Amino acid sequence: ILLLGRVKEFDNLLVSCGPGSNGWKLAMGSGEIIERLVSGQTEDDISKELGFDAHSFSPAGRVR
Repeated sequence: ILLLGRVKEFDNLLVSCGPGSNGWKLAMGSGEIIERLVSGQTEDDISKELGFDAHSFSPAGRVR
């Protein structure tokens, strides 16, 4: 399971983990998403601009 995004319990913690053997293949895209989140874009903004559901990778509710 790929977890990519902000951990809501901590204001300054973003994660990109879990891609397994596809880590190198997903690194550029994952980095782009993290960069956009750090820059202040929301998951809704990213979803609209890039054309996929960024919420599906969110660690919200999965990381405690």
